[in-house]
Amino acid sequence: MGALFSSPSPSPQPVATLPDPEPVAEVDPEEEEREAREAAQERRSRGRSGTVFTSWRGVLLERPDLPRRKTLLGE
Repeated sequence: MGALFSSPSPSPQPVATLPDPEPVAEVDPEEEEREAREAAQERRSRGRSGTVFTSWRGVLLERPDLPRRKTLLGE
């Protein structure tokens, strides 16, 4: 019985339009080199202090070879 009536055709899909691309600003090679140099210098200047894990209470990682300190009065 499906041959007596045809199924409705789907409605046409809306056409998507892409916005015009923004013009790319030209970058001065000297400026780019200076920024890269500053970023590298900043990475080097952090040193070991950037790798220490601390919180407001002190060092986060406990060392098993050190004796535990009292954390509460009366312990």
